[in-house]
Amino acid sequence: LASDSLTQSAARRIGQLTSSVKRILRPKGRPCTLQAYMTRESNAVETFRQVALRDGWDICELVVDQSHGKAERDFLYLSHGLTPSASRPPRCALYRHCSATCALALETWAKGPETWPVHLDGAHRAWLVREHDRYARRILRLQKRCDDGAPLDHSSPGAEEQILADRLRKASECADEEARLSMILNVLHS
Repeated sequence: LASDSLTQSAARRIGQLTSSVKRILRPKGRPCTLQAYMTRESNAVETFRQVALRDGWDICELVVDQSHGKAERDFLYLSHGLTPSASRPPRCALYRHCSATCALALETWAKGPETWPVHLDGAHRAWLVREHDRYARRILRLQKRCDDGAPLDHSSPGAEEQILADRLRKASECADEEARLSMILNVLHS
């Protein structure tokens, strides 16, 4: 869909999809989430965003989710009927490589007054929180190795990664487990 065909451009094909979906939804209706394979093509997400915005969608975001240790899955979250001042869902550090958000960040963002809530299954939410905690611990271990002068098999973390590690270190110092996890999620979603 995100590639040109012999008879139609990718933008036209995407436009047919986004405009037809928008026509069947009522104004200020619920958002639409479509499973797609967006991270395989470098320009697919940006093409979808441009076409969706042109067709009247207020938000077109890539959301990457993972089902309990299985492969990552790409979703497009489309919403319309928001005010122009509505913010976008925050990016998740776990999916920085594809400039995406995650289901947890989307769920938190969608608690705002202008959006429809996102409902995650409790077991899936708990698993995602554990995955974020594992990621934070991995970042902190890497930073400690770098601070200790250990040789790395790959390039050293850049300034952005060091800032993230410093913020995660501060969040991890909290004694209360629930508060610690909440602070880690805030850091990873900012």
